[in-house]
Amino acid sequence: MGPLTIAFMLLGIAIGLALLDLIIPSHGLLIFSAFVLAIVAIVFGFQAGTTQGLLLIALVGLLTPTLAFVMIKWWPHTPIGKLVFLSQPSEEDVLPDTDAELRELIGHLGRAKTDLLPNGAILLGGRAWDALTDGKAIDAGTPVKVVDVRTGRLVVRPAKPSDLASAATPVDEDAVLAQPIEDWDLDDDDSSATG
Repeated sequence: MGPLTIAFMLLGIAIGLALLDLIIPSHGLLIFSAFVLAIVAIVFGFQAGTTQGLLLIALVGLLTPTLAFVMIKWWPHTPIGKLVFLSQPSEEDVLPDTDAELRELIGHLGRAKTDLLPNGAILLGGRAWDALTDGKAIDAGTPVKVVDVRTGRLVVRPAKPSDLASAATPVDEDAVLAQPIEDWDLDDDDSSATG
């Protein structure tokens, strides 16, 4: 076996060791071994001739950045790389509700979940939303109307009686029971038919 054949075999083993470092955590020992084998391969290349030695230097010079690029791209997808790198959160985990989604809620009625002084939370459609008032403090439990969206929050004001009367559905289920019976819109004909 000639020195050039040995040089190419050593270079192949060096590439294999470098790729093996992706799978086996060796704390750089396999990469160091691959580097040493590449140097030894270049020495064997020069024993075969100056042209062959220069050819191996050029080959190692081209393979090193290519192999490094492949390793950087491939390593996060290996079992070890997955343990090292955190998974990226989804857009739903990171991004707040879009202003477009929030703007659809303008005009809707809800109920203050917490005191709004001026920030707090409201219940709207069975979901809690961050909200702020348009100026006045609002007590928890007060019916509110969404009037604007500002900095990713709903801007609310206390609901007027006309807002509550024009609502097709009550603010929430507890709101009906919290109203005095005089405010219930019961017809005498309906109550006599059921009673």
